[in-house]
Amino acid sequence: MAIRWSFHCAARVGVAPWGGALSIHYGKSALDLLGSASWPEREDLSIELLKLLGAAQAGGSTIAECRVTASRIDPSDDHSWYREWKSIADVNRERGNAALREGHVLTAKSNWLRAVNYYRTAAFPFDRDDSHCRGAIDSMRQCARDYLQCCDPRGEVLLIPWPGGYPLEAYFLPAAETARPSPAIICMGEPGERKEEFLHKVARYASERGIALAVGVADCVPVFIAHPSGIVALVHSGWRGTAGRILERGVEVLKRAALVRSSRKLSVRDWPAARSRMKSRDTKGVRLNCTW
Repeated sequence: MAIRWSFHCAARVGVAPWGGALSIHYGKSALDLLGSASWPEREDLSIELLKLLGAAQAGGSTIAECRVTASRIDPSDDHSWYREWKSIADVNRERGNAALREGHVLTAKSNWLRAVNYYRTAAFPFDRDDSHCRGAIDSMRQCARDYLQCCDPRGEVLLIPWPGGYPLEAYFLPAAETARPSPAIICMGEPGERKEEFLHKVARYASERGIALAVGVADCVPVFIAHPSGIVALVHSGWRGTAGRILERGVEVLKRAALVRSSRKLSVRDWPAARSRMKSRDTKGVRLNCTW
């Protein structure tokens, strides 16, 4: 269902001497917040756009920028999606850098937070090993680090030891110094989320309340396995389970339940990361080709 608002507004995006300004004026009319930016054939992109619009309330985007950017996207072309979101992310990143040079720290931080979300969105349709995804995520992380450096007190990147020699990375934003010890909150995001999202969702509110904050993302993935007959299985796949080949075991269990010999008709998908798809193939047993 499309959401329709009636209002009059005039928005000017990027009003600053260091960036190109874009004026957007809406008369008194019914503005469809989804409209042409709702793509029935690409539900994954439509949901991602809704998330981005929802982030506007907390400063993670602006509705004007989302509307203009979405209007330029060809939903049948993932590179179009990437190109447009990366472009508006680059604009916000440069605005932030320029604002910092002028001494406008709050403006810089606001622009970097939006850039973080836009870069994350640009990477959405691509596998982690794709150069488009890597480039957008690298830029996202740099904007997040720039944001941390300008926080007061300054934030920092933590490396948490983890089995297998690959540490978990987290962001820590200390509370302002007080005579009393400050409480701390540790936020672990669900699979499909990125810790950078917490910078606009939680960080400001924690700081205002004198609370230290550490944010990271868990490595566990809930995986749904489905057969056209309607039989489904849900597998909890953390690092131990993945190493123990729990997905292959889950496929075998579902095959027995569905009374099928081949896994070709099985679909395997992690959720809520809608872009993460896995196809199963029968080659001397069950082998899962993961493509997220």
